[in-house]
Order: sequence, then structure tokens, then C-alpha cells
Amino acid sequence: MARPRRRALGYTLPVRTQQPPAPHAQGSERLHVVAPVDADPVALLISSLATRTRFANMSLDLLAPVPLSGECTRLARLLHSRGIETTHRVVKPKDFLRKELPLEVADRSDGAVAHALDVSGATSETALRAYEAAARAWPSGFLVASFHPLRNSVRYRNHGPLAAVPDQLIGVDIGSPADLPGGEIRPEELLELFDLRVLPEDPYGLDVGVSSDSERLLVEAAAGVLTAFTENEPEYRAFRRDFATAHRASSVDVALAERTFPAAMQATVRALIALRLVSRHAGGDVVLAGPGDRGAGFFLAGGWLEIAVTHILGRSFSDRRTIVRNTGTAWGNGDVPITTYAETDAAFILDNRLFVVSCKNEFNEERLYRHLDRLRALVAEFGETHVRPVLLSTEALSDRAAMRCRAYEVAALTGPELLQALAADMAARQPHKLLGWLTQSAVGTPGPGLAG
Repeated sequence: MARPRRRALGYTLPVRTQQPPAPHAQGSERLHVVAPVDADPVALLISSLATRTRFANMSLDLLAPVPLSGECTRLARLLHSRGIETTHRVVKPKDFLRKELPLEVADRSDGAVAHALDVSGATSETALRAYEAAARAWPSGFLVASFHPLRNSVRYRNHGPLAAVPDQLIGVDIGSPADLPGGEIRPEELLELFDLRVLPEDPYGLDVGVSSDSERLLVEAAAGVLTAFTENEPEYRAFRRDFATAHRASSVDVALAERTFPAAMQATVRALIALRLVSRHAGGDVVLAGPGDRGAGFFLAGGWLEIAVTHILGRSFSDRRTIVRNTGTAWGNGDVPITTYAETDAAFILDNRLFVVSCKNEFNEERLYRHLDRLRALVAEFGETHVRPVLLSTEALSDRAAMRCRAYEVAALTGPELLQALAADMAARQPHKLLGWLTQSAVGTPGPGLAG
């Protein structure tokens, strides 16, 4: 299917809003943080934002070798947008490996500055050398911060007599507006750390995300397809065959006899008519306006699944968390014809991890393998530690395809199990069922040789 045109608008799900807590200062001190970065900028992003929830007045000095200068420049820009005064110092690789790291020592002659060393983004060797350098630079004491991926929390420990904060463990979710004073980190902001551009697509030509009425109608149309699939699968599959045949015969203004649509999909037809994506002709035909890879054609081929999934996930969150739907991701300057391009059906941040969801409403095993290869490459580019790839397929997987998913650490919910979960969640019989499955199944990279 040809790629739909792009529009520069995102999609924020209309769910209940919670006000984020205001940061509070520990006493009247300003916290000066030094953070060496030669391993994981995302871990440092998480720990810095956690520290910001405890210290209203903090500054951050990033110390990085030249190869990571680009990531750290983007990290500094992102942290600055969240109210953290950030400077970035680039050090030659050979100087970065010196025993004595060039830590900056802020003036604390007036007693108004407390120091902290954040080793969340550093390798173990760099963290040790930085700790030794900090002990020499700040003999009166300092705070040590480190992000623990398994605990998904930031640990704070005191060194020396300084008692900036008691030893503690702090957890935040950078994807939750309720957790961060400066607002959530959106999926596109996280991806920008890796120099990736998120390019929202608009396959329907609607003001989705702006017009709540358009979104409501799309959800109604998706619910009709889901009901037809779950209540009378043979009838729905017959419709899919007729739709595919008509689409091959004419890619513009595809016409389908109204009797072709299953009874449950009459609600879908009415919603698509209200959206002006289809029209009903006097002879009884339902005509899909425009090319088959846009509008109603895109929706009936599988776009309905993306609509249903994002709607269900949005209802599962208690905060106004951003879910990006129908997006492309490009490297470089974002010029799609000359850059690597990958499509993502849904993406959101939960528990400091980027969930990348791929929805499939067809099954061709060889095409699926190629898709899994692209999805795995996409995850590698995003940064595997903090990314959780998910495949949602209305068709059950063969044993061979399921093994490929396990080898690639792609969580897969497929076939009747997926359809039943979506139907139960959509009807509110089992709310949060899909989100619960995602959090339990998309566990991330287990390590070399442990995927099977």
C-alpha cells in the first residue's frame, strides 16, 4: 500500500487530566549536578527529570566525549525545555579517559550550592573515575544519583557530611504529565535524542486530534468492523475478499454493493458517510472516494485496527498521555525520498519505555518476516534498552513466525486472542485488558542467547 500523505500534526488522546506536582526545593539550596555521559543519554534524561521533581533550582553540566556530542546537545536542549539549566562540555576521547575528569566546581562561598554527581548515563568505569574525582573536588560532601533499569527508579546516596537529601529511591514516568512539573516527554521528543524525525501521517484527510467529532466517528466505524470480525468471522472474511477484488479492479472510487458489508458494519458505513469518506449511490453501491490507499480504503484494509488500539489504550490511562498514531520515522533531514523511513502504527511512553506498536490485519508470512526485520532494525536504532516492540495481528501466527518474534524480542498478541481482548476492552467488559497484556508481555531484551 502506498504511503499516505503527511501532515504536521500529532494526536493527543482526550482522556482525564491530572495536574503535575510542583517541584520543591530541599531547603534553599541550589543543586549543581555534573553528569558524565558515555553510555546511555536516556537514562540520564530519566534521572535528571526525577531530580527536578525534588529540586526546583538545579543546574546540570553534561560532560561527554566527542562521539556523543550530538546526543548530548539534543539532551541539553530537551532538559532546558523542562526548566533545567543545562550546559554541555565536549571532551576529547583521550582526555575523557584520563584518571582525573575535569569536573567543574561551582562557587559555594555563600553556602547556597549543593553538589551532585549523576552517573546514570555513564559506563561503570567512567562512573568510578567520576566518583573519585568528585570526592576530591567536593570534600565537604555531595549527592550521588544513578538510574537503576531493573527497579525503574533513581537512587540517591550521600557521600560525606553533606545531607542534601536522605538516601532514597525515586521513581517517575517521563511519559506521564502527572509526574513531571514541566510536562510529559512525548514519543517524538524521546526519538529526537537519536536524531530521528517523527512525521505524522494523515491517511484520512481529517482534523483528527483537533475535531473530537471526527475522532468519535472513526472509533464508531472501527467498533463496527471489530464487531463484524468477532461475531461472524466467515461473513467478515467474505467482505475482505470482495473488497480486495474491487480494489484490484479500480484503485480510484472503489464501489462495493451495500449487501457486501456484514450487518455489524452498517454502523461503519454510516460513520464513514458522516466523515465523507464514502458515499451511498442511488443504485445501492457504497463508493469509496479517492485512491484505495487513502481514506476509507486505508481504513477498511487495516486502519480500523490502529484506531481501535489507540482508542482502547487512551482510555486505559488516567492522565493525558500522548499516543502518536499513524507516523513515519525518518533519519537525517527528514526528506523521505533520500532517507531511511519506517512506519509506526502507534507509539507511547509508559514506565520510561517507548512502546512501538505495529498493527496487521492481513497475513502473508513472507511479508510478515520482512516486516519483523524492519521492526527489529527500527528498535535497534531507537535504543533497545528503552524500547518495547509489539506486534498486534488479527491473524494467528505460524510456529515459525512466533519463533521469529521471540528471537527478535517482539511481543506478539495475535488471532482470536487479540480480537477477544479488543472486544472486551472496547465494550468495557474488561477495561485495561490490552494495556495489562502489553506491560506483562513486552518485557524487553533478555540478553544474548536467551530469547528462545
